Amino acid sequence: MANIWNRWSDARTTRDNWRYTEHEYNYSWLKRPAIAILLFTAVYGAHISETYVGQIMDKGIRYILTTETDFTYVATQISQHLPNDLDLAVFKNMAKEMPKPPDPLAYMTKPAEGKIVSFFGWNKNQVSQGELQQGIEIEVVPGSTIKAAAAGSVKLIADSQVYGKTVIIEHGNGLDTMYGYLGEVIVGQGEKVSQGQVIARSGNKKVYFELREQGKAVDPLTRIKNEAQTKEGK
Repeated sequence: MANIWNRWSDARTTRDNWRYTEHEYNYSWLKRPAIAILLFTAVYGAHISETYVGQIMDKGIRYILTTETDFTYVATQISQHLPNDLDLAVFKNMAKEMPKPPDPLAYMTKPAEGKIVSFFGWNKNQVSQGELQQGIEIEVVPGSTIKAAAAGSVKLIADSQVYGKTVIIEHGNGLDTMYGYLGEVIVGQGEKVSQGQVIARSGNKKVYFELREQGKAVDPLTRIKNEAQTKEGK
């Protein structure tokens, strides 16, 4: 009888302990998302600040994302400083050349915020039968920031009788962009610029933007990402 009582008592104790056990929650999985959010906030904040630090950070990120890197050399250098008994399979898998960066035509951005008031091609007006436009005109507030549509180098800074102070950026692969009706020009001739970098400020209520591929004018709206505005929607 005593043995039966002891077994029942032990079972009850085990059951009661299980019932009242406090659960410990593990929140370690939140660390990585939290760190990622903080890093994104810091980088994005610097990007939109239009400060010198922000421009330096943009250039660094642009270099990382667009520069071709041969990881064979990197993996070889790292493996020389690792223990001999370490499995190097991970580093062997890294020994692949990164793919070439995409064509700048595929990811251009609008150089200024505002409504497009003049489109590429034939534009009608009230004064005459119309005129042929080789670029687009964007309505802006005077003094607005003008940004590079894609990474490249400043090919020319000049004064035009038609478009006033202009900047031409060379992007490689026969691609050039021109920015007109400018006021203050912030960059210098020959300077390398990153996509979205402020290159000038508008001189009046419009900014002219032209895109040429192999010397031929191309409709910029066919190259600017996320730009849904069309001639029919103006």
